[in-house]
Amino acid sequence: MPPTPAMIEQFRSARSAMIADPSFIDESIALLSLEAQLYAKLIRDVVLHEADHDVMRAKILAIRAQLSSPDISKELDEHRVRMAERYGLPAKCD
Repeated sequence: MPPTPAMIEQFRSARSAMIADPSFIDESIALLSLEAQLYAKLIRDVVLHEADHDVMRAKILAIRAQLSSPDISKELDEHRVRMAERYGLPAKCD
């Protein structure tokens, strides 16, 4: 499902918390394989530095479109679930 205005506002609040203390993100990324870490770090950088939600979403989708295998996608999905649980976000939106 596409993000609703309420979801976007939730994400903005979570993003502020991530910026204030990115240590949980980095700890979660460290659990990934080296290849998945490369993509996760690219996504992390977009989240931390791109304030426009639509631009951020487009950049993240472009990064995910480059994934080399379903295993990497699965790892990133697991990372996303950890982030969602930590920051009270939906686990996925399209």
